[in-house]
Amino acid sequence: MQSIVDARIAGIDRDELPDENLKSLYDYYMALAAERFPPRRESFDPARVTRVLPWLVIYNIEQNPRRYHIRLQGTGIVEAIGGEGTGHYLDEYPGMTESIQRLDQLVELARPYFVKNLPMPWAVRDYKLHHLLALPFSSNGATVDSIILGLSFAK
Repeated sequence: MQSIVDARIAGIDRDELPDENLKSLYDYYMALAAERFPPRRESFDPARVTRVLPWLVIYNIEQNPRRYHIRLQGTGIVEAIGGEGTGHYLDEYPGMTESIQRLDQLVELARPYFVKNLPMPWAVRDYKLHHLLALPFSSNGATVDSIILGLSFAK
């Protein structure tokens, strides 16, 4: 019998995640989600996934209108894209319409997603593609108010 968590994450195949960082982030999220779905952002312990930290982005979600505030952007991402996004809003960058639509769907469905080989129109360095694992978190157990992204880059 499939659990609620398994049903909501059914579209993600762990074996298709392209590197060990995303796999370890996925495994940690699944452990948190087994206790409560979506998990609380406060339950996320960075010490449990230290090697992944440079490759994370944390969004705080504002409502009315919905906006994605970049609370933290890991140093590996800053180096890979050639710029720092911490403190900015996602909609401040050109070419983010599809990214925002994906995040809107994640918020509405409280469902993680994985996509690969995405272009980086927002990056100063545009010679790479990226893969991302997007994971919803909720303070009250119902409304997604934070998202953690794990990224990896392909040349």
